[in-house]
Amino acid sequence: IEGEENLPEGGPLIVIGNHFSFVDPAAFVRALPYSMEFVGGAVNPHAPKIILWLPRLWGFFPVKRGTGSTFALRQAEKVLNRNGMLAIFPEGGSHGRMLRPPRPGAAFLAARTKARIIPIGLIGMDEVFEKLGKFKRPKIKILVGEVFGPYDVTSKGKERKAELNRIGDEIMRKIAVLIPEEKHGYLSE
Repeated sequence: IEGEENLPEGGPLIVIGNHFSFVDPAAFVRALPYSMEFVGGAVNPHAPKIILWLPRLWGFFPVKRGTGSTFALRQAEKVLNRNGMLAIFPEGGSHGRMLRPPRPGAAFLAARTKARIIPIGLIGMDEVFEKLGKFKRPKIKILVGEVFGPYDVTSKGKERKAELNRIGDEIMRKIAVLIPEEKHGYLSE
């Protein structure tokens, strides 16, 4: 774990990171000194069924992809309005091995609650089970970036949507600087 000096003492705080493996939330729980609530997919098609109960151990608001998930967003907003810590993977699913464009949730919550954001780069999480299957110990690196934000979005309609998209891309760029260049995906030069 590198960059622990960047961790703020209190919230509200949105913890974000790249999402290449269904076990990424476990890395957040292990590496960060916070009691966090998570926003995540209600359906995890890539995770073995035997471990689908794990997210409920640390607080989890399920998102039904493609629906807007107002329940999950309202609950997440309540956590942040109480100066809590919320973890969200802006890309949505863990089905890629490179950065993908963000879904709107993290930017929406950051703008609506004016919470600060801390980026986390997870390196090697996508190789955990491959290495374990070969009886090798996986090497994991967790990089903590600098806190940024808050954001104040006052526009409406299409202008608001464009501003949230800009914030989403900025969020992803903050993650990109923490991971190897070959993993930058849609942000690659």
